[in-house]
Amino acid sequence: MYILSHEELIKLEEVLRKARESGVSEELRGWSWRFPPLKPPYQLQLPNYLIASKYCETARDVYVSKVLNVKGQNTEPLSSGSSIHKVVYETLGRMMQEGNPPDFGSFSISDEVELLKQVYDYTIISAKASVADVSARFPFMPLRDVLRVSLPFLLEFKVDGSALGLSSNLSVDAFDYLRRVVFDLKYLRPESRPEVWRRLYVTGYALVLEALYGIPVDAGCLVYVRYVGNRVLVTRDIFFISDELRREWIDERDRKLEIAATRTDPGLPRLCYDACPYREYCLRGKIA
Repeated sequence: MYILSHEELIKLEEVLRKARESGVSEELRGWSWRFPPLKPPYQLQLPNYLIASKYCETARDVYVSKVLNVKGQNTEPLSSGSSIHKVVYETLGRMMQEGNPPDFGSFSISDEVELLKQVYDYTIISAKASVADVSARFPFMPLRDVLRVSLPFLLEFKVDGSALGLSSNLSVDAFDYLRRVVFDLKYLRPESRPEVWRRLYVTGYALVLEALYGIPVDAGCLVYVRYVGNRVLVTRDIFFISDELRREWIDERDRKLEIAATRTDPGLPRLCYDACPYREYCLRGKIA
């Protein structure tokens, strides 16, 4: 899922070139977390998924989950997304360590077997192709180094985002440590389409990595998985984590931290996302 095609690598080069030319304001680098505007306005912590999400127009999901402490339902997109993450993590992780994938039968899967089998196969094929390419170009390179170069990822990388007002136990889907690209994997329903605001998920993780390790992280990639007509479709959105995205993320963080800190109910949105885990709670007695 995180291995870029030749055309996508060219796009990444263009993104990184744009980053070098445009630059990022020092005050918007994660390592500037001690000072405004990155310094959190409240001594609270929220998960990045709540800060970056724009499914709920009024951000009532923050109020319901963090003020009222309501546990959300495990909706179909959340359940499928979690299963896909597990298959990708365990399959690619084993290949990064040993060069060989786990057996598909080792996964405890009861639903959506065909979807997950296709995700499993796709992950293996793309990983093997990358390993074969590096092996062919560097025939005397030890296998250990071949795997590190062809599959240069930190998977489900645990980071502490508390300096930025985020949870202390965040998990970054994947980080390419050679090219310094943050990846976030999203499962979409067949009728759904990628939306620009989803780039905020990656932006938050990039800021945390900058804050923790003092390295610039200028490129992000959203990996979208959809299951259409019994086929898995994978698309990638590669982008520059610009000043504009960083400011938008900060604005969302400050707005949602304020809701949690002041315990203010922002009210219902004009339209509720039908897969929202808090939809049933919010609309009790209001659903026709």
